[in-house]
Amino acid sequence: MKLFEHKKHPYIPRNINKLHAAELAAAGANQKIAVGMTQVFQSMWTFWLIMAWIVLWIAVNATIVHFDPLPWPLLLCLASVPQLPLVFGILERLDKGGQK
Repeated sequence: MKLFEHKKHPYIPRNINKLHAAELAAAGANQKIAVGMTQVFQSMWTFWLIMAWIVLWIAVNATIVHFDPLPWPLLLCLASVPQLPLVFGILERLDKGGQK
């Protein structure tokens, strides 16, 4: 009597290029927008641009012009608003076109 019996999984080779082409063909408007946003915002340059913007905002606000009080509610709001469509774009991209 064996404690574990191994059954080999049947290997089915697939052409990933055909699968990718089928996914692109089945993609709707949301999927295309999500792919475009992911291609634009997935780089480190986006991170550095946002970091420079936040540091510049805080430096200018702390030294030259005091237009946003200390917890910086305007900065937090402006930094949070673009995250909402980006999150949906990332989730749509992860979903890969909907339920099966």
